[in-house]
Amino acid sequence: MIGKFDLLGDPIPENHGGPGRPAHIATSDNVKKVIDLLTSGVPLKEIARQLGISVPTLKTHYFSTRRIKYEDARKAALAETKAWTVMKLRQAADSGNVSAIKELRRIAEEEERDILEEELRSGDTKPAQAAASPKPGKKELSHEEAMRAEAEMEELLGGDLGRPN
Repeated sequence: MIGKFDLLGDPIPENHGGPGRPAHIATSDNVKKVIDLLTSGVPLKEIARQLGISVPTLKTHYFSTRRIKYEDARKAALAETKAWTVMKLRQAADSGNVSAIKELRRIAEEEERDILEEELRSGDTKPAQAAASPKPGKKELSHEEAMRAEAEMEELLGGDLGRPN
């Protein structure tokens, strides 16, 4: 069934113009407002007051289930806001914005740190992995290569290369 829409593209309730109070409509602006208020930590009662509706009406029109807990709704709003922010940063980074690139890198490093901390808390990482020696750097590798080359030269020349002992 295709409903009727007003000039702004919002659906018109069936009882519009009839007796009684018209049903609440969750417009895109109201959805953004609810997400922003949840992200900011505003309680559901205050969000409902801001929209001019009751808490049950708020839950009916803005949450997938009426039995949603405030903490869960807030977590979902925070996740949605973070996702939106990262998408906007990605668009700016793709267009060459260096600040956006740096911020994306900072976010990725923060997430990686959180994952590693969670692994450490849960005991997923093995102590042998944590204690493993780091890869040798350029200087160590070039020193080892020089020592090998020197040993090969001594072998070819049959003895001492004239180094002081």
